[in-house]
Amino acid sequence: MRRQHLPLHATALAILVIGALAVGVPTSFLAIGLLVLACPLMMLRRPSQLAQHKYEEE
Repeated sequence: MRRQHLPLHATALAILVIGALAVGVPTSFLAIGLLVLACPLMMLRRPSQLAQHKYEEE
């Protein structure tokens, strides 16, 4: 995932959360869902960070 796409993804997530709250999804359910998704999303982002750090050292 490129850094230029982060604002678009953050906007989409905000719309999703606001929509879920408007429909009546409990806040605690959203918080647990975000915590459960945080780990896999960070793992997807990690390889690109490692590759970028490797090129900066050279």
